[in-house]
Order: sequence, then C-alpha cells, then structure tokens
Amino acid sequence: IQQYMNIHHFEMLMEKLQEHRNEDGSTGFTMDKVYFFLEVFGEILNGALSTEQMTMLFMKIDANTDGNMSWDEFSSYMMSGALEKDDSSNMMIFDEKNKKTYLSLHKSIVVKVFYTIKERKYLSISRDGVANIWGLNFNLQRSINILELSSLTYDTTHFWITDAAYMQEYNRLVVSSDNRFVTIFDILAIKPRLLISFGPFDNNPLCVSFTANFNEDYDLLLVGDDQGYMNFIYINKKILSSSNAFGVWSINSKLNKKSEIGQIQIFKKRVHNSWIHDIQYYSELNSFVTCSSDSNKSLVITDIERKPIRSIHIPKGIRCFTLVRRPCFLVTGGGDKIIRLWNPYILSKPAASLQGHTSGIVNLIVNEREGHIISLSDDGTYKVWNISTFACLQTFQQCVTYKEDCCFPCLFYDSTNKQLVNGYNNFYVYPLYLFQKKAIVRTYNTQVVAAMFNENFYQVVTGSQNGTISTWAYYSGEKVFQYNKAHGDLEVTAFSFDNSGRRLITGGRDGVIKMWNFNNGQLLRILYKDNSLEVTAVDFIEMGSNKYVICTGWDRKITVYIDDPDHFESWPTRVLYSERGHQEDITSIAFYEPNILATSSVDGIIVIWNLESGFMKLSLVDPLIELRPIDEKSIEKLECKPLQQEGICDMFLNHDLTLLFIGTSDGNIMIYDVFPTLDNLKDINENTFKLRKIFRAHIAAITSVSSIDSQNIILTSSKDCSVRLWTLDGDFIGTFGQDDPWDIEDPETYSKLPDDVYQQYLIDCMKKENEKNTDYINRIKLKEKADKNWSCTN
Repeated sequence: IQQYMNIHHFEMLMEKLQEHRNEDGSTGFTMDKVYFFLEVFGEILNGALSTEQMTMLFMKIDANTDGNMSWDEFSSYMMSGALEKDDSSNMMIFDEKNKKTYLSLHKSIVVKVFYTIKERKYLSISRDGVANIWGLNFNLQRSINILELSSLTYDTTHFWITDAAYMQEYNRLVVSSDNRFVTIFDILAIKPRLLISFGPFDNNPLCVSFTANFNEDYDLLLVGDDQGYMNFIYINKKILSSSNAFGVWSINSKLNKKSEIGQIQIFKKRVHNSWIHDIQYYSELNSFVTCSSDSNKSLVITDIERKPIRSIHIPKGIRCFTLVRRPCFLVTGGGDKIIRLWNPYILSKPAASLQGHTSGIVNLIVNEREGHIISLSDDGTYKVWNISTFACLQTFQQCVTYKEDCCFPCLFYDSTNKQLVNGYNNFYVYPLYLFQKKAIVRTYNTQVVAAMFNENFYQVVTGSQNGTISTWAYYSGEKVFQYNKAHGDLEVTAFSFDNSGRRLITGGRDGVIKMWNFNNGQLLRILYKDNSLEVTAVDFIEMGSNKYVICTGWDRKITVYIDDPDHFESWPTRVLYSERGHQEDITSIAFYEPNILATSSVDGIIVIWNLESGFMKLSLVDPLIELRPIDEKSIEKLECKPLQQEGICDMFLNHDLTLLFIGTSDGNIMIYDVFPTLDNLKDINENTFKLRKIFRAHIAAITSVSSIDSQNIILTSSKDCSVRLWTLDGDFIGTFGQDDPWDIEDPETYSKLPDDVYQQYLIDCMKKENEKNTDYINRIKLKEKADKNWSCTN
C-alpha cells in the first residue's frame, strides 16, 4: 500500500476519515459501512487497488475485530509497516575475471605464502631461502635472506628450502631444508634472527607443520622426511615465547625412542616406504595424518597412544589432503586425478569421489565458512566444489607453465580478506564475488517455534525462539513484514491465531501472553499470570457469545482470560486445577465445542475438562505407560500414534478429516489416509490409518506441520531454523527466506531439494551401507570361526 500513496493521498484520507460520522457520532469507518471506505479509498488511489485488496486492508487494520477503523489506527498501521529484512549469507565464488597478478620479486620458486593475522601482512618464502614481507596490496615492505641468518650456525651453500610453516601464536617462521636441518626464525622482529635449529636429521625433511598448545606444557612440531619417517619435536612453550635465541639442537641419527634434550623432546616413527608429502595433526581426530606417493600406504592415520596405524591404499599414491570439519571428512587428491572424501573412522572405501580434473591433484584447500573445497591440478586447473552436494561450482584455468624439475605452486586461501592466493614465480590473487543465492537457506538464525497459514490473508506467519515474527506471501515466499523481540530478550514458546485470523497470540518463557496485529507488529494486549513459569500452549476459543484466551504450561494449570479489547493489560478470569489432574508439565491443549477441553502432559496423561463448570470430567491413563521407556511417555499432541524408532513432535488433520500429517523428531513427514473418516469414532481400529507417503523435510525435529488444503500443500517448520513448503507428493517448493521467489502455480519455479536434506540422505545411505558391510564381515568371521572349530575337531 505504501508504494501507491504519497503525502497528498494521506491528507485527503485524513480529511475524509475525520469528516465522516457514524450513527453513534464516532469518526472513522465501521464494518457495516465498509462499502463507504472502499468507495473513498478507491477514489483517492484512483483504482490502484482492487476491491478484494481494499477489503483485506480493512481487515488488517481492524486487527482487534471491533469493526471500526479510525484515522489513528490507519496511521499507526502505515507508520509501523516498515519492512525489516534479515541479513542473508551469500555463497562466494572466485572472480577469475578480476584476477590480479603481482610480481613476487623472488629469484626462485615460491614455496609457501602466509597471512600474519596479528601484523596484517603477507609473508612468502622462496626455495632459495628469501623471505619477503608484503602489505595487503602486495607491496614489498621487507626482504630477508634467512640463509644469511643461518650462516653462523651451519653451511648454507647449495641447498633449498623444502617447506615452511608459520607459528601464528608466536610470530615465528619454521622452515625445512634439504641440508637435513629444520630451523625456527623470529622473522618479523626489528632485527630478524635465528632462534632454534634442529639437525642434522638422518634424512632430508620434506614437510613441516606446527600445532600450538598440543598439551599443557608443550607445542608440537612435526617433520616428514624422504624415507617415510614422522619426526615429533615437543617444544616447551617457554622457549618459543622467549625473546632469547637458543642455538642448535643436535639430532641423534639413530633416535627411535623419545629423547629429552633440555626442554625439548624428540622421537621418530616410520609410517611410509617413500617420501612424505604432507604431515598434520588434527585435534578433532586426536590423530596424526600423513600422505605419500606410495601405493601401499598412500595415507596413514595414527594416534597419540601409538596404536596400530590405519592406512589408505590408492594407485599412484596421495599428493595432498585436508580436513573438512563439518561434517568430518578427510579429502585427498593425487596422481589418479580423483578427489576422494573419507570418513576418518571408516577407511575401507571413500564416502564420495569428485571427478573432473584431467591431471593430477597437487593442492587442496577447504573454505569452511562457505562450504567449499578448492582443488588445483598440475596443469593449472582450479575447481571449486560444494561440500554438501559434491557438485562442481566453478572451473577456471591459470595459464602458467610449471617446470618439470620444480615444485608445484603453493595455494593459500585468505579467509580474512576473502581471496585466493597462488604463489609460484609470481602471485596470482583471485578475489571473491557474491552470488545472491544461499548454500543452505535458513529462515532464522534460531529454532522455529511454529509456522501457521492464515486463510484470511493467504499468508504464512512464522516465529523463532528469539522473538522474531515474520509474515510471508505463501504463493511466492517473499517476506511481507517482520518485527523482532516479541518478548524482549526471552524466548517465544507458544503460538496461535484467534478465530478471525487477524490477531496473533504468543506465549513466552516468562509466562506472559501477548496479542498482536501480526500485519504491522502492533501490540494489542498483554495477559499476565500469577506466576512466571513457561507457557507451552495457547488457544483462542468461543463458547456462545463469549471469547476466551486459554494457556497452559509448566504451572500444570489451565489459565483462562476473557477477550476484552478495551483493556490493554488483563489478568486471569479463571484458573482450572485439580488435585486429580496433571502432576507434570502440560504440553498441549485441544478444544471441542461446545465446552470440552482436553489437555496432555509430559507423563502421558490426558485430562478432559468442562470449561463451563471448571471441573475435571475424567483422566485418561495408559495402563502400560509405566512399562515403557522414559522417552516414549511424553504426549506432545493429542492425536498421536506411537512409533518405534522416532518420536512424534506434531500432528495435523486436514479439514475433510481424510489426511493425517505427522512430523517426527528426525525431521520426517508422514502422511496417512484416514479410513473411515473420523466422524465415526467407534469404527477406528488398526486399519483406520494407512501410510500414504513419508519423506524427509528437515534435518532436525519438526516443530509444526499443517496443510493448505486449497492447494494440496504442506507447511513445515523445524528446529533446524527453516520453514518450508512441500507438495502432497513430497516435492520441495522452497524455503521461506530464499532469494528466488516461487510461483505456487508453476512447478518450474520450485527449488531443488535443500542441500542439508540431500546431505543427510547421503549420510543415511552411508550408514545403511556400513551396516551391510558390518553384517557381512560378522558373517565371514562367524564362518571362519566355525571352519576353525571344525578343523580342530577333525
């Protein structure tokens, strides 16, 4: 409406509203004179709105259903109609068109590039031992020859730097070189210097990694060499934090067991038969991981307790690996051109394989924030993969010729400045640009309390735990209105409409109930209880000419309020409670005309009340309830049917009483045909409900499920922070909050299955496959045991 009105229109409407007089002398328009409002409004807007739209506008403004619309109500509605949109997280892809090239000023190949978080500078180290410090725009600030710093300690002629690692916690640089030394430098000091040098090793070190705070007393330096040995160097924290230089530690070439030299402990362990290309410690796995070109032990996982190592066997070996932390996968790449994802606890076969490279994989990086795997092959081809769907999102080429006798380029993703840096003979920087699409769309940042369809306005109203209430156009998914902190800093715990569908009733953690005009966020009434215990359910009922708001919760009572729009603040009219009633928290309520109320509690008891008399009529208790497991006792919805593996969180019957919708704790939606209809309750038996469809809608428990019967559409919300629409056949329409709108009449505009649901589907498939494998292995072991016993008997 705001887009059709200017200040002149407002002045004209204000004059008309103030001039018009009703029969009782009041100003404004009443419902019985709504035709006059349509005439005046249509004349002012010159037919910009249809009669149906103007009638709906009157109903939105007259949220308290008193049948009157004054100038004050209209102006309040218009002024509070500013739309608040939540921030959207966007998928990021590299912008190859805006690639920037910077001269490295190195005379040799760049081995590693780092970003120093504290100093906000880039640091590069070349194969000939020159360390350059750069500004954010790759302007050279300082160049240091670390070979000159080492010349007083050992012979620095004729050797190359093989690898480097940066110690962010201490601003130190550690390098490995093919003269069999590993050296730590204070590279960013005013006067750079050598701090510690370990060597000579028995073999040439090829790769290094550093883990700060490995335990309470030590940091850990890992070194992999050209004979397949892992070298563990435990360094006391005081050494690296000290400003003093410590000189050279000699390494015993025949060292196999842990040896202590002052405040440093060193030992080594052979895990490969060939070169170790990379070595890392992952605290998430509590394990060390190494890779090699060896086809027999391509990747090795070993833990601190030194249990038998676990390994992966890949033809042509593994050149690089990295860890995806959510979900937990090891990602490997090598000469066979295939990227594999492994469950680190099940190494019998990969969980997924990503194919598309035409040359060997030489580098892998994970962008955890955006959910991307970035791969580089030795022909200069980059590929960006989606972690959730395993789809290739982008492919681009870097036109650089790599020399056969040189190491491959280093790859570094700068998450702070959001750019990809490739270091070789120069620096190639690929910035990120924003797509207006989300990887996994979330309606809110917190759990969704409920989602309800309003038949009067053809809108979906949703609420999150942090008190954000949103209104959406169900036919397109676009946001109509939103307001925040409905109950201050407290959580919203209950949700309902009044019978007219114009007011929203919310219950909070503090026991306070509020009534809203959900179209503009105007607070209409506040209802208080005599305690501050959480409200778990609210409902609006009519008995004869009287209207009531009913709430229940942790106080185990039924609190009744009379619906009186003249009083902004109200207290209970009646509180229903019985010594023979609920002994545990009440979770749900249901009203049956003319005066029957049913309530259920967490101990599985259903109580029937007479609202007119206020007395309890009867209590329904399952005689076998005490024999059930604790997690099966709770009744959270009255029309429940127990399941074996997953709990029921919400249920909904369509208007024709022919379809029953069930939302489960695993995020599944189950649709049952009801035979015969529930009009004849005496005929209900085990054949009354027939499963029609089951599909996964969310990855967490369902908080509400309902149907829009006129369109055969299912509305779901979940603890996974999303609200979604589905067809009756289980086809996905869209998630409220996504950037691309849909047309409810055009299936071509429907979205693809959500990434998180698809990912969960793959995980479920993996679980089933693992169960089959485990069962098969158990059968083999049983057969071998039987054969052995038979042989012994013979």
